[in-house]
Amino acid sequence: MRVLISIALVLVFSRAARADDSKNTVTYAGIDASTVRVFAVGTVGVTTIRHFNLDIELAATQAGHGTGFAVEPDLIITAQHVVEGARHVVVRLPGDGGFLPARVVYSNKEQDVAVLHVAAELTPIRMQRDGQTLRVRQTVFAVGYPLDATRTQAQSARGIISGHRDDSTLQLDISLNPGNSGGPLVDESDVVVGMVIARGDVAKGVQGIGIAVPVAKLATAIADARLELTTSPAKPVSAHEKMSAEVVDELVRQGTLQSAKQPEDPWRGFESRQIEQEIDRIAIRLHDADLLVFVAGNLWNASLALHFGGVRKIGDNKLSEFEATTLARDLQRAAVRLTKKAREIDATVSERSSFVGIALRERAELRVTGGISPFASRWTLLASPTLRMNTEATGGWGGGLELKNQRINRTPSARQMFFNWGISAGRVSLTSQDTATLTHAFYAFEAGAGVSLRAGRSMRFELYGGIAPSYYTASAESVQGMTTSESGLVVDHFRATASLTSERWYVSSGLRLISSAMWIEPIGLGINF
Repeated sequence: MRVLISIALVLVFSRAARADDSKNTVTYAGIDASTVRVFAVGTVGVTTIRHFNLDIELAATQAGHGTGFAVEPDLIITAQHVVEGARHVVVRLPGDGGFLPARVVYSNKEQDVAVLHVAAELTPIRMQRDGQTLRVRQTVFAVGYPLDATRTQAQSARGIISGHRDDSTLQLDISLNPGNSGGPLVDESDVVVGMVIARGDVAKGVQGIGIAVPVAKLATAIADARLELTTSPAKPVSAHEKMSAEVVDELVRQGTLQSAKQPEDPWRGFESRQIEQEIDRIAIRLHDADLLVFVAGNLWNASLALHFGGVRKIGDNKLSEFEATTLARDLQRAAVRLTKKAREIDATVSERSSFVGIALRERAELRVTGGISPFASRWTLLASPTLRMNTEATGGWGGGLELKNQRINRTPSARQMFFNWGISAGRVSLTSQDTATLTHAFYAFEAGAGVSLRAGRSMRFELYGGIAPSYYTASAESVQGMTTSESGLVVDHFRATASLTSERWYVSSGLRLISSAMWIEPIGLGINF
């Protein structure tokens, strides 16, 4: 199946809608006020995918969000995997409470528990006391921020404790989603009895199962975190950390590049000059190499989505081919500029983020300045039975073989032009009226063009016409064993086909007109590579 680059341009261009809490008729308790969102931004790697037999290198940005909750005025506990490998961590308070830069002061990967320190006075959640026990089938609630990072209030899911696992974690019968990790598990009195760390893998058919860490392990983590702060007191939050936290909050919650589109000029936000100004604004605000590379990675992916993925719609507006090509070029240039800025600030960022090498290598620079070739190349090996029409003989069946190269526009639009060239050969046998055996064969170099039409999610219908100058041979063997033959160059060899093709397979039907003789290819089967 053809791999299309499905990158979320909304990450680059969309503005998240804020909830209107003034219309909210649901009241929230103290547990909700102490449950926060946790945003984390890490390094930027590289992942390679196949697209029209090309290796396309995408920026693999490590960013996400989970849930946490206050256990002391300046301590927040969350799942370790939410902040693992993070270069920056930010917590956003419920409603419009704002955001706070956070530091990881305790991390236990084995138990999946981490403790964050913030320079604030939060209201801690009441936790289960030592000695209190839980029971199977006890009702519990998972509080958190599942799925949507733009939520302003925590959501709750109801379930039960279904058992105790061998690793001392709790197994839950509950519906959880990405983003719930690190959230409090509370009883019907809003007392914390654990912390959610995992859910069933839906892809493997596991649904309605959750895993939580019991309070006893959380208490140990909190004590160790406090001890760490006692021996190494937290430093005051710097202006740089505050600025970085603001950018992280904007990146994860709203999107990478805020381009306000005016109703009277919907493309104003996508003009080259304005994009350059926006990138300059980000570069001035940020003096953190990792965040600059993170922004650059998202711009890089957006450029590839426009150029290779066929993205032509942003919001309710459509881009023309020229606008899309121009925007793709500008975004890639911006990605390179920010990456260069990041390396100037901190040369070691190249060691942490492999994307830096991809963005700054010579090949990438050539792509930016010279553009990317609009065509991709694909080879097809095709075999088909062949029938040569002849009124003076019977039979006429044989076979043909073809190896061709197709160059087609990389952008998978509904209608595309393509060009073919290749070599082909065919051979048929007939029996004449005087019972002589006739053999006809050709060996051709073929070139032509056609149109490719989308025929489904991963199929295309193609119409092709071309010319195939060939070396042609004809021989006859009589019943007495006498053989005569002739050969020569044939210029008037024309071909037309109709084909159905996928990423891997090729099915074709067509005909050839060689001099005055018609050769029919009823069906051919091929493989693309």
